[in-house]
Amino acid sequence: MFFCVTIAIPNCMIALNIAIRMNADPLMVMQNLYIVEGRPSWSAQFVIAKINTCGRFSTMRFEMSVEGPETEYEYESTEYVNKEKKTVTKKVRLRNRTCRAYAYEKGTNECLRGAEISMAMAVAEGWYQKAGSKWKTIPEQMLMYRAAAFFGKMYIPDLLMGMPTSDEVEDMTPAHAEPHAAARNEMLEAMRAVERETQASVAA
Repeated sequence: MFFCVTIAIPNCMIALNIAIRMNADPLMVMQNLYIVEGRPSWSAQFVIAKINTCGRFSTMRFEMSVEGPETEYEYESTEYVNKEKKTVTKKVRLRNRTCRAYAYEKGTNECLRGAEISMAMAVAEGWYQKAGSKWKTIPEQMLMYRAAAFFGKMYIPDLLMGMPTSDEVEDMTPAHAEPHAAARNEMLEAMRAVERETQASVAA
């Protein structure tokens, strides 16, 4: 237990600092905060909830297009050939689809629209072809999560403190990096351990 608490202390400090700055419940922040290689990020569900409950907009909605015909897309990949680093061009076939988040601003009733996200963009940015990518298994969910993240960056960066979503960080993090879920679990366990010790001291 002591070892788990020790390695999670830095993450706890980051989460507590963010909770104080946001004037939010620390446990709520920890449940939705991911630490990837020391970089904090939000869960996509938290971003959506923040947009819907901040009082600035109507409930956020998504414009999802129908799947297009199967198309071949090219992308560049860095590989080692005969121990030399080279950039090679590869191809992938998939059905393109787009998604855009939108909401109506309260007071003006103006429709605010986020950036359009597409499967073609996921390939171009390297999200789709990354090992273990969820863009291959749950593309519709990933499109909505990324569309919500882009909407949040445009319209409520102050409430999100400029932090990305965990899905964005995961797409940009090398595959050998420590999974963000493990780091968050350690942080939560450390916080619970501190809470148990505090309760025991009060009881004593």
